[in-house]
Amino acid sequence: MTRSAERMSTTRVRRDDGATLALPSYVPFDRLPHDFAHFVVESVLGLTWGFWGSIAHGAIFGRMQVVVPRRRAAGAAERSRKLMKRASSQITEAEALVGTVVDMYQRRLDRDWTTARALLAGMLEARSPVTCPPQPSRDSSHM
Repeated sequence: MTRSAERMSTTRVRRDDGATLALPSYVPFDRLPHDFAHFVVESVLGLTWGFWGSIAHGAIFGRMQVVVPRRRAAGAAERSRKLMKRASSQITEAEALVGTVVDMYQRRLDRDWTTARALLAGMLEARSPVTCPPQPSRDSSHM
């Protein structure tokens, strides 16, 4: 993750399939970068189909740019669309969880576990249960 302009950063990611992606984002420098928060929370909790896990499986979000294409790029946009559709509930759940953790961090709730627990409980009650992660299609193994 590097600064690319005032209040902007670019995260460069190299996937296992050889593709290198650039994700530009607005980042207030006095706050925890949201994409980094996703990485930490998803890694610690083992969320393999959150934001970063979906990217690892071949998803391409919003303003992401393919800097170095993977070996077989034909149909990558369609595979990404299908993957994101299958993983949408997990991506949404990861977003809600990361948003709650970032809120806890910004409010310095490490000293106020009662409030932190209430925020987490509220987020967990509001979520729709996800029974299992999406299974990669035959095409996604080639991403």
